[in-house]
Amino acid sequence: MVNKNDAIGLEEWRELPYEKQMGFRIPISVMIDLPRLRKRHPVITASEYLRLHGQGPESESSSGYWYRDIYIGHPNVFETNKTKTPTQFIIENHWYDPHGINRVDHIPESMKNRGKWEHHFGPEIGETAGRWPDEGPTEISTRLKGALPEGKSVLSWETAKSCLAAFQIGSEVDLDNDQVVESVLKANGWEVLHSFLGQWASLFPLRVLMLIFSLYFRQEVEVILPRPSFNLSKKSRIVPQYEASRKTIIV
Repeated sequence: MVNKNDAIGLEEWRELPYEKQMGFRIPISVMIDLPRLRKRHPVITASEYLRLHGQGPESESSSGYWYRDIYIGHPNVFETNKTKTPTQFIIENHWYDPHGINRVDHIPESMKNRGKWEHHFGPEIGETAGRWPDEGPTEISTRLKGALPEGKSVLSWETAKSCLAAFQIGSEVDLDNDQVVESVLKANGWEVLHSFLGQWASLFPLRVLMLIFSLYFRQEVEVILPRPSFNLSKKSRIVPQYEASRKTIIV
């Protein structure tokens, strides 16, 4: 067992009785089926990465934080030049997570066709990237965008339906039919995204995580690290290793 405050670097539990400050440290190999994951993706754990770079388990951060200097301070054990340490490129947070952009893991072809996604080929690994062209808003899309909470780019399903009803579109279509509502949203530049909170409508543009990463594969480095804050809540414990390009992505 570990003290959660000390292990994670927070003071959230410090005022609790000592026994309630304690927690179990569970190996990621217990939490995630690594053999199954590795059947589809070349992945190593942070501890495996450190071992491959001549560092022991005591070097690993208990909070999951990626030590930018310490972790690249030793050469790969297979490197013949023992003075050559890994090079590192940091993806700034505002490059990856700009304001008003919704990140998704995949953009379906049907969505790309509706949004007139313009392709261009990403470097080195054959991934595709692209952009959404600028198009003028419709009256419905303008009303929906006006209903967005301040600083947000996602609108709840019920709010979207209320906007359509206020627009008096209900006299033309059946707003009680979710498929009909979804068709109206799509025709006006919006997409329905499904989340743990239920059904949501979200405005273009959308970004794909791997398409963003592929833009940085041209960097002649061994380690690519996205800068927090977006991955502060995702501990840097799983390390995808892209063998073809000899690059390690920290996620």
